[in-house]
Amino acid sequence: MATLSLSSSPVALHRIRQARPPDAAAIAGVIRPFAADGLMLPRSEGVIARQIHEYRVAESVESGAVVGSVAIRPFNRNLAEIIAFAVASGWQGKGIGVELLEGAVEECLLRGFERVFAMTMRPGIFQRLGFEDVPRELVPEKIRRDCRGCPFRVGCRERTMLLDVRSASAS
Repeated sequence: MATLSLSSSPVALHRIRQARPPDAAAIAGVIRPFAADGLMLPRSEGVIARQIHEYRVAESVESGAVVGSVAIRPFNRNLAEIIAFAVASGWQGKGIGVELLEGAVEECLLRGFERVFAMTMRPGIFQRLGFEDVPRELVPEKIRRDCRGCPFRVGCRERTMLLDVRSASAS
């Protein structure tokens, strides 16, 4: 949880929690500007609502507004993808993204996944947390399920970031 030190007592700015069905619209709202800028694929409120059990959110302690999201999408018993990873622009630089991503990796470990990956145009945060930039062909499950039908597949600029969850937990 991020804190702001005001005199001697820290004040919490946000908290991370499991998403709930009423959060679907707010999650879509956090993602929408990034999708509009071509940095993420859009996600509809309906799709998010159907998959809400896969999402965690960051919310403002003061207002309760959802200010960040991340979800874990299983591919098989050994592989999962991090999706819908976004932090609202006014909340970036406060450690929320790191907390969301670290929490998602920890959840993957607890659920027994061996590897987790993300498709991103902003690999820096993933690299800082130990993900490796790898050829997309190392996750053929993703290509079969999503890439073939994606309107952006020709000329795709996303990087494939992969983490061996077991190795990361040992370090």
